[in-house]
Amino acid sequence: EEFLKSYKLLSYFKDSMIAFDEISSPTLIITGENEVGSTPKMSKEMGKIIKGSKIEIIKKGKHLCGIECAEDVNKAFAGFIND
Repeated sequence: EEFLKSYKLLSYFKDSMIAFDEISSPTLIITGENEVGSTPKMSKEMGKIIKGSKIEIIKKGKHLCGIECAEDVNKAFAGFIND
C-alpha cells in the first residue's frame, strides 16, 4: 500500500510543479556519471536554473552512487557544507 502511494506520487509529478528558478538557498546538485534516471545533462540544466548552485558529477557513479561511491559522495557533501 505504501509503495503504491509513492508510485502514484511519482507518476503524477512533473518538473513544472517546482519553481527551480525561485530556489535561493545554497543547493548541491549531485548525480552519477552513469546515472540514467537523473542524468548529468539533466543536473547541468537544473544547475543553470538554480542560481548559485553547485553541481557534482560522481565519476563511475550510477543510480546508487551514494552507496556504490560513498566516499566520493561524502567528499562532495563535505566540500559543499564547508564552502
